[in-house]
Amino acid sequence: MDRDKIDEKYTWNLNCIYSSLNDFRSDIDKVKASINKIVTYKDIVYNENNLYELISLVMNTNRIMDKLESYVSLLQDEDTRINR
Repeated sequence: MDRDKIDEKYTWNLNCIYSSLNDFRSDIDKVKASINKIVTYKDIVYNENNLYELISLVMNTNRIMDKLESYVSLLQDEDTRINR
């Protein structure tokens, strides 16, 4: 059965994750910026403040990366006949 013949209620609404390609790209840019900031913590002496900052940064970055991964995975499985 062709995807365009499937009732919409049986398909994923990926707009719930990203409403536009620009939003998706924006999150990619956020992850790149976060990774660049994470690297700056490499050789510092940690205290309670900067350790908290680093952990928060890593957790927030992981959240965005999980969202990106979910979106790409669902998009890939949306129509497996399309090689993306």
